[in-house]
Amino acid sequence: MIYQASEEFVALLELAGIRQSELARRINTPRSAVSHLAARRRNIGGAAAARIAAVYSEATNISQEEALARLFVPVAEKKYQVSDRKR
Repeated sequence: MIYQASEEFVALLELAGIRQSELARRINTPRSAVSHLAARRRNIGGAAAARIAAVYSEATNISQEEALARLFVPVAEKKYQVSDRKR
């Protein structure tokens, strides 16, 4: 599954007391990647979304599934969609 950050992504992280730099460090990714995700200029795969949801769920005492639903919007089943039309 491919996810895009929800419109509330930045506000939710701030309310939970999680800075983007801290999130990047905890999920072992460059801060610029988190910044692009937060600005909705980049989508991420399921594994990365799950790591972010785990950090958020730990900070807010909610389930990881609920965190995933709050933080992200699914945008595609796979990274590359194959067209159904015949060539």
